[in-house]
Amino acid sequence: MNIEDATAEVYAKIGRNVVLFQKLEILLKIIVSRSEISSGGDDLERLHNARTAEIFRKTLGQLAGDYVEGCLGPEADEAPATPKNLNGMHISMKFSMEHNPEYYEIKKAELAKLVADRNDLVHHLLLQELDITSTESCQALGTKLDAQCKILRAEIKSMQAVGKGMFEQQERLAAFLLTEEGRTALFPD
Repeated sequence: MNIEDATAEVYAKIGRNVVLFQKLEILLKIIVSRSEISSGGDDLERLHNARTAEIFRKTLGQLAGDYVEGCLGPEADEAPATPKNLNGMHISMKFSMEHNPEYYEIKKAELAKLVADRNDLVHHLLLQELDITSTESCQALGTKLDAQCKILRAEIKSMQAVGKGMFEQQERLAAFLLTEEGRTALFPD
């Protein structure tokens, strides 16, 4: 393989992985923004939109931390705090996943490694690992990027499953609340 083909191939792999990191970041933004809702009835949409806007400004590292601690961490099962000055109706919902303690530590480490890998890819790769005058350097980096791609695709698939499960649970709750039984549970006589 000549140097032009080797650099073109490694640049394509860099771009592919950057896009995969962006997909992971978007999934985390969606999951984290929909994982907790707490509001009085009249403010629900406004507060949800404000929370979503705030979350969508966060970095991948911040999102990974929010996801791990908010959905998986030891405090994830705690109900959202009830406001001190509660006047009228208040609704609160929090999504968390049941798992063993080892899963929390593993997922925390995996996401931290992905954040570090993303930062290296975006901020340091060209300075530290790529010699564009060397076919061997391009090929070695290409192999590393292929391995990273495999890990990223697996994590994206995992997050898609989490998001799908979360949305299905929220849809079931909404459907239940629209039934007579749900209304009775929400507004007993």
